[in-house]
Order: sequence, then structure tokens, then C-alpha cells
Amino acid sequence: SYAGEMLRCAQHDTRMFLHIFRFELRYRFTQPSTYLFFGVFALFAFLSQTVDDFGFSGSPKVHVNAPDALAQLYFIASILGMFVTAAVLGTPIYRDDKDGMTGLVYTTPITKNAYLAGRFLGSLLAIWFIYSGLSLGALLGMLAPWVEASKLGPVMPLALLGPLVGAAWVNALFAGCVFFAAYLLFRSP
Repeated sequence: SYAGEMLRCAQHDTRMFLHIFRFELRYRFTQPSTYLFFGVFALFAFLSQTVDDFGFSGSPKVHVNAPDALAQLYFIASILGMFVTAAVLGTPIYRDDKDGMTGLVYTTPITKNAYLAGRFLGSLLAIWFIYSGLSLGALLGMLAPWVEASKLGPVMPLALLGPLVGAAWVNALFAGCVFFAAYLLFRSP
């Protein structure tokens, strides 16, 4: 029946998507650059908590780990991280074109949507992992024994997670969509 055929096609597309998605994750997490970028973001956030005049509180009366100061840290880091986002999310299709794989990929039984979605979402999870370095670095900075207690307020997990998801991850998603789509639209045939 028609419904049975549609179900088989959907299951096949899902399997192909998962295969490409796992491949992209495996590729991203075996690249040293992924961990280098993670470390740079973690160091940036660590320094914002531990070094005087590096934080984003704007006033000595505001704790360096105040929710507003952390939100500013994440927002500025995500803007500076646009270059990292471009490097991670703008390149998956380029790699295939450069290596001459695109023509081969489209001759296999994988659909274009499953292929592009797998590449995009695998790279997006990698960039979200990279931006998570901000939370780890900030938390380690808050727990550093040499930081004066008067500079810090209470450690609030939501103050670390809220800006990560609401600023850094959303900015990475938006910029990633732009970079990914730009390459798809403007690549040479």
C-alpha cells in the first residue's frame, strides 16, 4: 500500500540521516580543533572569574559571577565565536565538494535532506559542545581557591546554563544556519 511504502521510505531516510549524523559527530570529535576551541572558551571564561579587570561586571560592587555579568560574558564570547561557528558549521559541505564526494553521495540511496540535516546537526552539536567550555571555565574560575570571596556571589547553576542556552547556543544556531546556507547557495557547481 501507499502508506506502507511511505513508512519504509521514512525509515530509510531516518537510518541514512543517523548514519551521516554519527559520521559528522565522529569527525568533529576526532579533530584537535574542537578541543582547542573548547579550551579557548573555557580559558576565556575562567579568566573572567579569576583575573581583576577582565570580567564583565562593569562595577567593583557587582560580583563577577552575577547573572548579568555571566550573561555579558556569554554574549560577547558568542559574538567573538562567530569565527569558530563559521569554521565548524560552514565547512561540512565544502569538505565534500573539495574532496569530490558530493557527486558520489547523491548517487547513493540517501536523500538530500537526510544528508544535509545529518551534516548540519552533527556540526551544530559540536559547536554547542565548544561553547559549553564557557560554563566549565566559569565554574572552575568560581571555585578557584585564590579568588577573593568578596568578588564572588553564590554559585547559581541557572546563571551558568541560562546564558549558555539563551545566548551562546542560540547565536551559534542562527549564525550556523546562515553560514551553512550561504555555502549551499553560493558554492561553485
